[in-house]
Amino acid sequence: MLTTTSEVWLGLLLVVVAGVLYAFRAPAWRSRASGIHGVFDPQTNLMTQPVLESLLRLRIEENRGQRGALTLAMIELDGFAGYAASFGDPAGAAVLKMTAEIFHKVTRLSDPVFRLGENRFAILFTESSLTQAQRQVADMTASVQALTTGQIRPITGFSEHRAGMTAHQMIDQACQHLEAARWHHEAGPPEELSILECWTGGQWDRTTQEVGTAR
Repeated sequence: MLTTTSEVWLGLLLVVVAGVLYAFRAPAWRSRASGIHGVFDPQTNLMTQPVLESLLRLRIEENRGQRGALTLAMIELDGFAGYAASFGDPAGAAVLKMTAEIFHKVTRLSDPVFRLGENRFAILFTESSLTQAQRQVADMTASVQALTTGQIRPITGFSEHRAGMTAHQMIDQACQHLEAARWHHEAGPPEELSILECWTGGQWDRTTQEVGTAR
């Protein structure tokens, strides 16, 4: 069982190294096609879904039997597609990069930031309660919204680890919380999202097992 922070980061390092080695061995077409589903997102230099899943499992294992705080935040840039369509892909890419920089600037080194889909990010707060994480994210999203004078509005979802929760349960809860926040914003009924749809912001076909809404 992993018991120290150094062991957790060593595990994460091994995941990253393995991904890099795979990228070098993979055919060029596969590297291009993998996009943000590889180890690092080429647009923002943020880590991606596979690394988040691995690190989340490690942190949950480390916290087993302890009271360490662990909170997952998901942030979606609502209105991003329309903004990029109006002002062009370079403007959209600039927003993504600046968003990543804001998240990195405000969070601690121990709280890694990830890009999960075209307009979706995640932050794993490894030493923050739900309330603490919500305050930090509120400050960050206010800065992101100011980048486009309100044309892009960040929507957030959270999940705080509780005893017995798995990594997928945390992901599920954060996804459904995010969907509920979108429903509140758009005044429409919330959808149940599959895990793959959650990661990608609903860009994948609905071919995976449906998950229940968070309570």
